[in-house]
Amino acid sequence: MSITGSGTWKWLYSLKDLALLHMRRQLGPGEDISLFYDQWIPGNGGSLAVQYPDILIPTQMQSWKVCDIIQNGTWVLKDQLLQPMWSLISQQSIPTNSPSDNWLWSVSTSGAFCFKSAWNLVRTSGPQFQFAGLVWFQCQSPKMGACLLRAMHAKLLTRDVLKSLGITNTDMCVCVMHHKKVPTLEL
Repeated sequence: MSITGSGTWKWLYSLKDLALLHMRRQLGPGEDISLFYDQWIPGNGGSLAVQYPDILIPTQMQSWKVCDIIQNGTWVLKDQLLQPMWSLISQQSIPTNSPSDNWLWSVSTSGAFCFKSAWNLVRTSGPQFQFAGLVWFQCQSPKMGACLLRAMHAKLLTRDVLKSLGITNTDMCVCVMHHKKVPTLEL
């Protein structure tokens, strides 16, 4: 992530680990799922590498896929390194009719990712604002709603507020200042 990148993108990137906690792989043929590094065993609390951190995985085995330990529809113990995790692996059923491996999003009931469920996962919620219907309604400009909301919370940067913050030296309203400068025509 670039230091000059958008703050929003940096915030979204920082949520990557949280999102991965709620994603897992659904086993199909096992051709696209890493045996050690993808979370493919339901409810196991992470990938096999995370669950068995003391096991050093040799370089030649790091690229193994789940399909590498399946033969003729059964689990095959291809290396003794897998022995400590074998009871967990061999309890999993091998799908016979699934055409592909899939991702599952545990936050939604369907297992499909949706932005609403992701937003509800990361947002902080509180009690609903009592004047929400007054501020936000159909056929109303969001800009005006935001302005009204700021006004209701006394957060508009009016001259008196700017003066109290030391940003300007006058608290006279801009409308009054312009009114004094405009010459009036007498008939």
